[in-house]
Amino acid sequence: MLSGESDRGLDIGCGAGQTSILAARAATNGSRLGVDLSSHMLAYARRRAADEGIENVSFQQVDAQIHPFETAAFDVAISNTGALAAGRDLPAPPPDAPGPLALSDPDRVRSILTRDGCTHVELEAASEGMWFGTDALDAYQLILGLLGWMLEGLDDDGRARAFDALRSTKAKHETPDGVIFDSAAWVVRATRP
Repeated sequence: MLSGESDRGLDIGCGAGQTSILAARAATNGSRLGVDLSSHMLAYARRRAADEGIENVSFQQVDAQIHPFETAAFDVAISNTGALAAGRDLPAPPPDAPGPLALSDPDRVRSILTRDGCTHVELEAASEGMWFGTDALDAYQLILGLLGWMLEGLDDDGRARAFDALRSTKAKHETPDGVIFDSAAWVVRATRP
C-alpha cells in the first residue's frame, strides 16, 4: 500500500532519502518517514526533498532496531540499504548479527515476524538490475556525491584505495544500457492482528 488514502509509511535505513522520496511521490494522500543512523545522510535527504518540493516526507535520526515507534503507527515499511567500506578493511559480520544482510534468510524473517505476533507471513523473491548512471564516470560521480562523506577520516592511501576500488567496480558493471548492478530482495508481506 504505497499509494493508499492517507496511509503512513516508514523507510528503515533511508540513507540519502531516495526511496523515501519515491514512496512519498506515490503517496499523494499519505506521508513517509525516513529513518537512519547517519546525520550526514539525513541532512542530504532533507535538502533533496526540499529541492524537489516533496512535502509529505520527513526524516529522523533513530536506530529503528530499538526506537519505540508507536504501535500501528505505519501502514507499510520499506527498507533498501547498502554499505560502502570506503577503503577500510571491514570483517564480515556473523550470519545472525544485525546488519544489511541479516534479513536475507527467509526463515529468519518468518521467525522474527511470527515471534512479533504477525500472521500470514509471505516472502516473494524479487530481482532487478539497479541502474547507477549512463557510464562508469557518471556512476562514480553519483556514488561519491551520495556517499563521499564516508571517506572523511581516511589517510591518503585509504582514500586512494577507496577511489580505485569504486572506479574499478563501476567499470566492471558498465553495459550499453549504463552501469547496472544485479540486485535481489524479498518483498515481505505480513498481517499484524
